[in-house]
Amino acid sequence: MDKKVMLLRFCYWLGAVLDARAAILNTLLRFHDLPAGMAAHQLPHEFGMQALRGAGDATALMWGWTALLIWADRRPVERRGVLLLTWALVILLLQIHMVQAWMAGFVEFGQIAFWFFFLIGLGVLFGFSALYASSKGKSPRLRKIHHS
Repeated sequence: MDKKVMLLRFCYWLGAVLDARAAILNTLLRFHDLPAGMAAHQLPHEFGMQALRGAGDATALMWGWTALLIWADRRPVERRGVLLLTWALVILLLQIHMVQAWMAGFVEFGQIAFWFFFLIGLGVLFGFSALYASSKGKSPRLRKIHHS
């Protein structure tokens, strides 16, 4: 199998596994507990409803993005743009959210440092993979199709 295709597929499945993990955690959060172990019924009504709605929205989006990455794997080179969308719309926005939470004093940087730096690495990997797959050297399979 072509190196570009293997790298793209690795990225799609890594992203899908990470998104599925987040989706599962959000699903459990949505139907069980809110941050700091608080159950929704223990919170003031409006705050509890906002937290449940936010967790529900996040859950739906994470399941959807998991499916999108698996879909992209079916045609890895043609759908490589999904990795750039993932970098810009998921990874970068998650990092912005982390920085905002840290700057507002909701978390210490040590609490988010692992995931913050992990996301930097993931973004570099996804960006490199999408650009590498876009480079001029076509995969052997694609060369055969064009020469037929």
